[in-house]
Amino acid sequence: MKTNNQINRRSFIGTTTTAAAGLLLPSRGIFNIIGKEDYPSTKDFWYRRVSEGPFIDTQLGNLAFGFTDDQIMLSHDNCHTWSDRLNFWDAKNVTFSHIFRNGNILIGTRNRLYLSTDNLKTLKEIAVKNPDGSDYLPHVPKHPDYPGWYFFTLPGENSWMINGKEMLVWGNYSNVEGGAVPVNIY
Repeated sequence: MKTNNQINRRSFIGTTTTAAAGLLLPSRGIFNIIGKEDYPSTKDFWYRRVSEGPFIDTQLGNLAFGFTDDQIMLSHDNCHTWSDRLNFWDAKNVTFSHIFRNGNILIGTRNRLYLSTDNLKTLKEIAVKNPDGSDYLPHVPKHPDYPGWYFFTLPGENSWMINGKEMLVWGNYSNVEGGAVPVNIY
């Protein structure tokens, strides 16, 4: 068997140019423009933080609830625009939100709950009720800057329609990042 090893000028220049270009490329990351630390993920979930705009916390159909450090917002078009906005003193501490099927929005901050029934035109503080009908009151924190995260949820399905009414289940799951709290499921 005879091997044809002829090197012509065109193949020599092509090979040399490719090798030289490889030497000039940065050593890491030239083809992996997006770093892993920018987009942490698992095999089932790809996470990407938006560079500008609100943190999008809850979605239902075309509705989306988001917040910044000083505002809570509602979008009616899948986060393209934020037509309903409300300045909210505790917006930076939102830990939980839920858009009910009737359009009401429940918002939890570290140790307070709020309900909007009018697309964030107004926001009313509400209390969880004990089985006897009395208000469930959060404990007095040892450190006021860390009152605990009473109203937090695990990701996934947390509301169901039962006998024509929507039921929401969530709890604090003893989260201690914002301060100690007793274990509760509401």
